Amino acid sequence: MPRVVLFCLLLALSGCAQRSTVMVDSVVNATVAAHQDRCYAVASGMPGVRSDDARFMVYKEQLESVLASLDYCLARDESEATALVLLSYGEESWGAYQEEPRVGVGMGMGSGTGRGGSFFGLGVGVSQPYGGASPSVTRRIDLDAVPVGAPDKPGSLWSVSLTATGRGGNLRAAFPKMLDAARPYLGRDSHGPVTVTLDGDIW
Repeated sequence: MPRVVLFCLLLALSGCAQRSTVMVDSVVNATVAAHQDRCYAVASGMPGVRSDDARFMVYKEQLESVLASLDYCLARDESEATALVLLSYGEESWGAYQEEPRVGVGMGMGSGTGRGGSFFGLGVGVSQPYGGASPSVTRRIDLDAVPVGAPDKPGSLWSVSLTATGRGGNLRAAFPKMLDAARPYLGRDSHGPVTVTLDGDIW
């Protein structure tokens, strides 16, 4: 006997979307003149790394793009700047990183003629973490805005520290996304560490 089966599958993935977190800690020096009136240049804040280093230049351009999008004045070079943003970065591997399992819920419904009858099903599936355990890597970006030629040496105008821990990868891939996490806090006080959640895997 001909048999017609109608089948409908609804899949709700709860917690399956990958997300990453970045810890942002920003401080503004309220004792100095408004930093918004200054013109900035990005320079290396790391001993032994020159501002014309090829790798540094890649990160410098990304930071300049973010600053420009926030309407910061950018000097053509350090000699014309009234403030410098000292950029430093690094990464450290330690232990092992284990991703949390992700749970999916599926429901199926169907009906048929003849002996097939009808059915309803509910299933729960748990996806496996990425490749098991892998080295845990903490990546750090530090931005320290300091005035140029200030006789009273007031210290930093503002500073931002970014940290993110995840599985192995490379800083080049994570750098622009970590800057995106810091975007609302550049030149603003976060009043303590803030955890920023980003959609997608930044590693």
